[in-house]
Amino acid sequence: VYDSVRAEFLAAESAIDIVAIISVNTEDTSQQLMFDCVKAAIETGGAANVQTLWHAANDLSDVATEGLDARIVKPSYFGRGLHFSANIIRANDNSVGRGCAASVRALVRCRVTLGRQHEYSLGRFDRALVREPGGYNSVTGFVRRAVEHVVYSATQACVETIVLYRFPNTAFE
Repeated sequence: VYDSVRAEFLAAESAIDIVAIISVNTEDTSQQLMFDCVKAAIETGGAANVQTLWHAANDLSDVATEGLDARIVKPSYFGRGLHFSANIIRANDNSVGRGCAASVRALVRCRVTLGRQHEYSLGRFDRALVREPGGYNSVTGFVRRAVEHVVYSATQACVETIVLYRFPNTAFE
């Protein structure tokens, strides 16, 4: 796990200093994710569309023990949901410490059940969303520098790893 996470951070377009990598064992969340995968596969008539993605965790107090909570996130481009990206730098854009070189921030690596995705075209957003549109399991669209995926139920995301890091040269953010 550690080597693959370090490799992802090294491949990012900017230098990021890793402070710590914490592997998380969330067996209950993992079982719920399996249930959601099966449910998504049934609903979509095919694949569950599970991806490993990054999320900026702004409150780590319960993440390691309880996972993520979509009810307490601040709304963003696609409303009040859990925002993920395969792009570490895009995930960092949602970080509370953005722009402050001294701040230690956290990215959470998760397995996310995306299921059938409602895709927003370039430049289109819906900040009022509090759940996925009917017939879909999540939404996706291009935000700033990369594709962002949003789920509205914490049971669709299983926390695997927490990475504490610093972004020493904030000019590249």
